[in-house]
Amino acid sequence: MDTASKGYNSKRLGIFSRFSEMRALIAAYRRSPEARVRNAIAEVLVAIAEIESALGKPLQDLDILEIGSGQHSLELAVLSNGNRAIGIDQENCDDRLNVRNVLRTMKTDGFIRTAKTVVRKSMGFDKAKRKEFLRQRGIASFPKLTIMQMDAESMSFPSNSFDVIFSGAVFEHIANPEQALRESARVLRPGGVFNCGFHLYTSDSGCHDARIFANR
Repeated sequence: MDTASKGYNSKRLGIFSRFSEMRALIAAYRRSPEARVRNAIAEVLVAIAEIESALGKPLQDLDILEIGSGQHSLELAVLSNGNRAIGIDQENCDDRLNVRNVLRTMKTDGFIRTAKTVVRKSMGFDKAKRKEFLRQRGIASFPKLTIMQMDAESMSFPSNSFDVIFSGAVFEHIANPEQALRESARVLRPGGVFNCGFHLYTSDSGCHDARIFANR
């Protein structure tokens, strides 16, 4: 992987590849959010069970970090239930659709990330996803999440800050995963748990080799 890469959207794929990617994303967003939300919740619940088994106690009243939360992490929303949970992401985590935030995203993350955010927001995909999350979780309002723009390879948190670190399908996109692991170990408290799920295929473009989903 290109160690100079700063986020998967910095990869130069060419206009036709980016157009194909955008078209595929819109097609995926247009499909009912029910299955996507259900799968996201199921994956984090499996991770919680694994974490509780390793900790030897329930996941309650703990300091939790999610690496790679993005702008609207359903996983962090589940983890925050009864815990002090914080998410970090390398790109702009403020998902409000206004001129100021669009300009900020353009400045820090570039045109590709800005375009993806504007499309998702303006077409109501994020709203539908959160609405479905509330329905499936049986709650009235989406929890207020703390998500900070931060590089996993150089975290600003003091050492021994978290009881649990969770990361799902993110480390394959990190330019220097070894350094990110060192940082994770530094901010994790003694006896803490780091639960990391990732695909065995590195990609700074954000796309995975589809063959891994077909056991090929």
